[in-house]
Amino acid sequence: MPVKKTIKARDIVIDIRAGINDAELMDKYHLTARGLQSAFNQLIEKKAISSQELSTRPTDDEDTVTIEDMRRLPRHYLSVSVPIYEPTRPQFQGEIRDLTERGIGVTGIESQVGEIKSFVIPCRKLIKLENIWFEAECLWVNSAIKDNHVVAGFQITKISKDCLVRLRQLINYVILR
Repeated sequence: MPVKKTIKARDIVIDIRAGINDAELMDKYHLTARGLQSAFNQLIEKKAISSQELSTRPTDDEDTVTIEDMRRLPRHYLSVSVPIYEPTRPQFQGEIRDLTERGIGVTGIESQVGEIKSFVIPCRKLIKLENIWFEAECLWVNSAIKDNHVVAGFQITKISKDCLVRLRQLINYVILR
């Protein structure tokens, strides 16, 4: 079982108020984007910092953490076929099975639990959006489903702000049809 990191609330609050961005905080405290999000939530719960203070701090384009309600997001099953592929292997396309802002179910792409993959969702043929690029960690794999295709679930671990906006637009498009 992984060891939980102990971070002094006072220290991270001082760094946040000093203007250290998310990427620097993750590096300094050895956190993933998910771990930093959890730390933010704990700071808010303990009233060490307000959610408004966190959401109004300056960020750079490389930040990957969003300050939002962390309740479980609804899973959206797609009404249209949406391809997905790894940028290093575009010839092997899978298909998105379900989607949230934080996770994605994929068929047809070989994966192993714990594996980090980069993905591209080519949107141009479906709707007039640029491609969506992101990184995700495989949380589960089931190779006995759907015509012997691998089905895997991924948690999105890194996505640019622009791609997150496009992902939200894609979700709205595929569930509103």
